[in-house]
Amino acid sequence: MADIPSAKSEQELKTLRYGEIPLRDELKYFFEPKSVAVIGASATPGKLGYNVLVNLIGGKFQGKIYPINPKVDKILGLRCYKSILDVPDEVDLAVLIVPAKIIPEVLMDCVSKGVKAVIIEAGGFAEIGGEGSILQEKIRTIAKKERIRIVGPNCAGIVNTHKNLITTFAKVKNLRKGGISFITQAGIFAAGMFEIYGPRWGISKVITIGNKADVDEADMLEYLAEDPETKVVGMYLEGVSDGRKFLAALKKTVLKKPVVILKGGRTEEGKKAVSSHTASLAGNAEIYDAAFKQCGAVKAENLEQLFDFVRFFALQPLMKGNKIAVVTYAGSMGVLSVDRAVSLGLEIAELSSTVLKKLKGIAFPWTSSFNPLDLSFLVTTEQYVESTRIFMKTEEINGISLIVPALKVVEVGKAVAEVLQDQNTKPLVFCVPLGEYVMGNIQKVEELGIPCYPTPERAVDALYASYKYYLYLRSREKHEYLML
Repeated sequence: MADIPSAKSEQELKTLRYGEIPLRDELKYFFEPKSVAVIGASATPGKLGYNVLVNLIGGKFQGKIYPINPKVDKILGLRCYKSILDVPDEVDLAVLIVPAKIIPEVLMDCVSKGVKAVIIEAGGFAEIGGEGSILQEKIRTIAKKERIRIVGPNCAGIVNTHKNLITTFAKVKNLRKGGISFITQAGIFAAGMFEIYGPRWGISKVITIGNKADVDEADMLEYLAEDPETKVVGMYLEGVSDGRKFLAALKKTVLKKPVVILKGGRTEEGKKAVSSHTASLAGNAEIYDAAFKQCGAVKAENLEQLFDFVRFFALQPLMKGNKIAVVTYAGSMGVLSVDRAVSLGLEIAELSSTVLKKLKGIAFPWTSSFNPLDLSFLVTTEQYVESTRIFMKTEEINGISLIVPALKVVEVGKAVAEVLQDQNTKPLVFCVPLGEYVMGNIQKVEELGIPCYPTPERAVDALYASYKYYLYLRSREKHEYLML
């Protein structure tokens, strides 16, 4: 797709679905199944079909699990069936990890069984062209004709932590429940995220859509718009299946919760890589950027920003003005914060004489800078706490960045978190230089609800992203008012 047409109305979006069943009811079986069949289950450790079973069992999925493999009688203590047609009970969700050439046949068995939803994790489809493209078109035809919803092929499954559902073949352990949901075309992208960030973040759902033979990013975005367990949606996109449908879903979702998007395939070389990766057409980056801005999505420039911004939105309130305050133990970090803020169009708040008097009461006699409030390496936890209290109550300040020594981050985090329980009316972030050396402690602080960033610039960027999203929501409110 070379560009994205203008969005259709929500009513037009609804007409793009299969049949008359509401989309949420169609897709719920991907997230809330009572039973899961793994077709291509394996008894060999390390194989993908083995990993999926390990994740379902290890994740403590509460529904029934049915391994399907004609050559094995039992896997991991579970009875194994030769075909899904042999399973005596109803099956809500089937995960297919079998060779691409037999997928259409297996898919028709799922139709005959009355399976509600199918995830095809096998590769070898449109991403390789030729026969793979023909096979994918067969899958698409079956989905439309039989009205069975399919995610994939060439994906890495779906995770819903709130239902203990892990259908991916990636190694997953210690996922922490939370409000962050991701939609991504890239399976390995999600797999790496599980390994590194799963224990640290509060994850709600991770959705890998692969080649999008049926269910696409717009369908999943609309589902998450109505999901009470999702506070923020992060997206990695290489291309969209239907521009109008996607923009309609994006506009609808952004008015309910933030959507942060990282677009892959921005260069000509990147576009070529995209087509061989997930069989997508990357399109013109400038057109995508304009469309995202028009719909109120928060654009991420890179993976760091994608992850930085979703953590912020999941943990902190929006910044409702452009004036910030900075507290630091190192003057240079305060200077970098100021430079970044001003370059983005934020302001370092000017403090009234009343506020200055309060700050002088908690600062050192030699303190000469009060925004940024430079408290030197002698800074105490109590000074961080009291300055937070003062700035939270200061009307002319809209957001706060505390630059905290890595060795004090847990102590300061616990103390500041207590303040935020009563006064979290403005967003507050931590900048923790050298925090990568104390990641266990960083995780403890983020579990308290305070996002942490390794540089002053990234901390300020998160506040700015929040402010831009707030401005979009305000503009929509004014537009709706003028339309009355």
